[in-house]
Amino acid sequence: MQLSIIICTYNSAGRLAKTLDSIWGQNGDDFEVVIIDGASTDGTVEIIGNYESKFAGKLRWISKKDSGIYNAMNKGVEMAQGEYLNVIGAGDWLEEGALEKVFRAMADNLEADAIYAKTRIWDKDIKESKFVQTLPEILPTQPMQHPALYYKKELHDKFGLYDERYKIVADYLFCLKAFYFGKARVKLINDSTVNFVMDGVSSICDKECEVENKKVRKELGIKLKLKIPNPARFIKKRLGI
Repeated sequence: MQLSIIICTYNSAGRLAKTLDSIWGQNGDDFEVVIIDGASTDGTVEIIGNYESKFAGKLRWISKKDSGIYNAMNKGVEMAQGEYLNVIGAGDWLEEGALEKVFRAMADNLEADAIYAKTRIWDKDIKESKFVQTLPEILPTQPMQHPALYYKKELHDKFGLYDERYKIVADYLFCLKAFYFGKARVKLINDSTVNFVMDGVSSICDKECEVENKKVRKELGIKLKLKIPNPARFIKKRLGI
């Protein structure tokens, strides 16, 4: 199995179908979908069940209570059978032909530890969008866009799982450890593969997000003289919202 796409859900009945439809419509079959549901009560589980047969064995899932998004993501990492992992949210959707471009980049760059594409980021009303791709070398000031990152599962063996002490930015911490300090090799591709809407917890709770970002930088000994813009506010500014 080349790629595992991990989706963490909790009461996502109104969002999940769009995500799954965008994956089901991709070319190629060397991927699986792993859904970690936090014991939803709104019909999410029924939607997953309806798509299970549609994916013909390429969708595996569990529905159990968890302690937060990163606990769910870690469960997904442990369940995943793919050489590469990609984590997207319920409500995100893939661009047409996205996985074909990703698989081609993987085949052409076997030495790379990750393939990193552009993200089309939308405002919460899905009216305005911008393409964003934060480079790994500036990670101390801005996080990578995780839904556009396709990285080797073995990086978790070297850099650990997502740190469940954090509620919002454990993916940022992992990227700092792996791609900034750890110098894991990243191949950038000049294509957008995923659409992300600015309505999640890291976008809405921007003050809490910045508190955790500062804690991460302090933990890793990152000292910068310049004022660091809040990542969510930075992207909102790019969108003009």
